[in-house]
Amino acid sequence: MAGIFEHLRPKKQVIFVSQHVQPIDIRAQERQAAKEILGEVFGVGPQDVDEMIRARIGELNGL
Repeated sequence: MAGIFEHLRPKKQVIFVSQHVQPIDIRAQERQAAKEILGEVFGVGPQDVDEMIRARIGELNGL
């Protein structure tokens, strides 16, 4: 049961690449990749993907 809750907790992971001082947010990269995949699957542009996500969040908030 504890294993299930570990997947629900948000994980913050920061990776420093080489000599760069700027951290890379893994979660942001994952979200961007997911948006690109949605765009390819549905054959829509980035603005349409953002609108799809906002609409779905609105539906979930209405429940």
